[in-house]
Amino acid sequence: VTAANAGICIEPENAVELASAIIKLVNDQELARSYGHSGRKYIRTNFDRRMLARTYLQQIHFVLAKHSAKYAQEAVAYAGQVIQEKKLTATHGSKMV
Repeated sequence: VTAANAGICIEPENAVELASAIIKLVNDQELARSYGHSGRKYIRTNFDRRMLARTYLQQIHFVLAKHSAKYAQEAVAYAGQVIQEKKLTATHGSKMV
């Protein structure tokens, strides 16, 4: 929430702070909209599927390379095939999961 500038942080289980935050957002619709836009932008920037896939593949390669270069290459190739299949599914109108 803080990194994205997408809301109001409150202490867990603090009903007074929660109520105060809700009232503030109800009374300031522009602030509420601003938090919503910031949150969506943060998610799009930091959790893009392609970026996450690249990061995931890099981590797989790093971990497996420690154990065996052969297995790392096979794992990365397989993961690449899976991602390519997902892209093909996405471009043909099917829902990606």
